[in-house]
Amino acid sequence: QSLFAALQALEPAGVDCTLLHAQFPLDERQRIENEIDDKYSKHDNGHRPLKGIVIGTQVLEQSLDIDFDLMVTDLAPIDLVLQRVGRLHRHNRAQFQRDRRAVAHATPRVYVNYERDETGQPRPGPDKFYGPYLLLKSWEILAQRAADPGRLSLPADYRPLIEWVYAEEPPAANHPWRAAWDKQRVKDGQYQDQAELRLTNPPDPEEPFYEGRRRVFDEDEESVAWMNAQTRYQERETITVIPIERVDETTGRTPALPHLRLDREADRETQLRLLGRMLRLSDWELVPLIKAAERPTLFTKSPLLQRCYPLWLQDGVAEGLPLRLDPEMGLVIERNKNTS
Repeated sequence: QSLFAALQALEPAGVDCTLLHAQFPLDERQRIENEIDDKYSKHDNGHRPLKGIVIGTQVLEQSLDIDFDLMVTDLAPIDLVLQRVGRLHRHNRAQFQRDRRAVAHATPRVYVNYERDETGQPRPGPDKFYGPYLLLKSWEILAQRAADPGRLSLPADYRPLIEWVYAEEPPAANHPWRAAWDKQRVKDGQYQDQAELRLTNPPDPEEPFYEGRRRVFDEDEESVAWMNAQTRYQERETITVIPIERVDETTGRTPALPHLRLDREADRETQLRLLGRMLRLSDWELVPLIKAAERPTLFTKSPLLQRCYPLWLQDGVAEGLPLRLDPEMGLVIERNKNTS
């Protein structure tokens, strides 16, 4: 968001600028994804801008079949960098009549951004997504390939590069990255221990019925509670919020629902429309505040909304929270404002 705001401040003439991240309501995010796919897809539809910049988070790695001429990415584990690079020169546009690739970008180039220390090596710092050791190893192999005239050859290099970074052999005891490796090993061990605690007992061929450990897990991807079954590890609780403009105590509105009753259970169609506006929030300060607020009947009695929380807005600004929903920036957290 800050990078996109800085780009907007420059007011680049004739440049089509787009921002995509997970902090847009779902329907808005899908609209932006469709626009990006239309502009930067493999189809020679004439919609590709002459000059365009797309700024995005990891959501660009996932399902979009898009083709960029040039890429700048933050340093990440090698498998994620390669996944991002898969959106660079993804299609052969040499035969296109309207959206042919510019001569200046005939060769695919990716620039990897990272903070450097006084020796020129990366300074990973406290990264909430990736471990420092994986970042350092990924940087090392990318730096080696950047100095090699052959550079990267994809997809042939996928497997050897990933296996090299994720190899289990430890660095030497006096290696400057040994402390980062030790820290990663401890964390990996903690993940494995947590997973093994939740394993069921192996089946007994002598017993016709399986009793298991008689533990009941609540299916909840958002909670970090021990007894919740999750498909991925997360240290912070994540909640699903639905932005709603409050009209009065019994009425709210969304772009698709201009007269939303808050004091009664909603029909299935209304619930689905509200779920189409959802987004997920994991901020450790804001999540408890949102969960502590009283929820109206619309959320407590509507089955599809019972695990969701309303985010009350007044002209796009959250009530009592340092949040605002911006049509171009998505959900913005403004730390300089006090919560109440």
